[in-house]
Amino acid sequence: MRKILVVEDEDNIRAFVVLNLKRVGYEVVDVGSGEAAMEAFEAAGGDFDIAILDIMLPGIDGFEVCRRIREKNSSIGIIMLSAKSQEMDKVQGLMLGADDYITKPFSPSELLARVDAMYRRVAMSGGAKGADEIHSGPFVLNLSSRTLEKDGKPIDLTQVEFQIMEFFMQNPNKALERSEILSNIWGENYTGDVKIVDVNIRRLRMKIEDEPSDPKYLLTVWGYGYKWTQGNPILSPAPERRCPAGGNEKNHPPLAGQRPRGHLRHPARHYGGLLLRGAQLLLQQRAADHPLPGIGHLHTAADLRSGQLGGLLDGAAEHRRDL
Repeated sequence: MRKILVVEDEDNIRAFVVLNLKRVGYEVVDVGSGEAAMEAFEAAGGDFDIAILDIMLPGIDGFEVCRRIREKNSSIGIIMLSAKSQEMDKVQGLMLGADDYITKPFSPSELLARVDAMYRRVAMSGGAKGADEIHSGPFVLNLSSRTLEKDGKPIDLTQVEFQIMEFFMQNPNKALERSEILSNIWGENYTGDVKIVDVNIRRLRMKIEDEPSDPKYLLTVWGYGYKWTQGNPILSPAPERRCPAGGNEKNHPPLAGQRPRGHLRHPARHYGGLLLRGAQLLLQQRAADHPLPGIGHLHTAADLRSGQLGGLLDGAAEHRRDL
């Protein structure tokens, strides 16, 4: 069975889509409103492989239809149609559970390429490749049932989200470029925007991360793409500090309040300290030569900040803090 629900309120566009889909062998149910879409979906028991939804519909809009269908069926492929090219329309549809989008006007070849690619992903839910399960940290990805669990609790995924998780978990700790993710999940002939990757990653983080704004598993590789980790970053041990006669701090512990013996101050931090001290001396000298009325000589850093050249001291102190 290759069954598609088409929801489009413009008769000529709906007829164009239905004609091209039937021509290549798809079974199509087409309606012209959001309410009719939900009635058709319920009447068929949700038994559709793909839903093609226009955004601008009378009554219930395409976003709401998308949300309701996704709540009832996590495996169906959803493609949004829109006459708008605004970024927020695409992002909103994807965040509500859509897998792809096509901007009007579109050609028959683009429509069929997107639908065929979507159907192949949905059809994969009937089988598995290689081992039955992939374990990574608290996650278990079951390739036979195409499910994901975290700490034994199931996480609902769309088929696109499942494929993304499978791709990442098969390539742990490897930085994957956005274009590589796009071609692997959506196909090499995909002509849409690469930002669809970012939106799906954001949606995945909301499902799998404890703190989506501070992810532990799906990490961003800035300017490149993303990387999957098990949530336990590997930390390199700090180098031992230098001590006399080849010793270290284990056998030459520093005295209370002392810097460890043999410790070399960072050159840049040392330079910042010299700059700060130089500013203090300079200001003290100028304050001695030209005392401010009612203040007298300036001696401390706190006093210096109220002097005529306090900005120089503040800049030196800020430089040292940055180091």
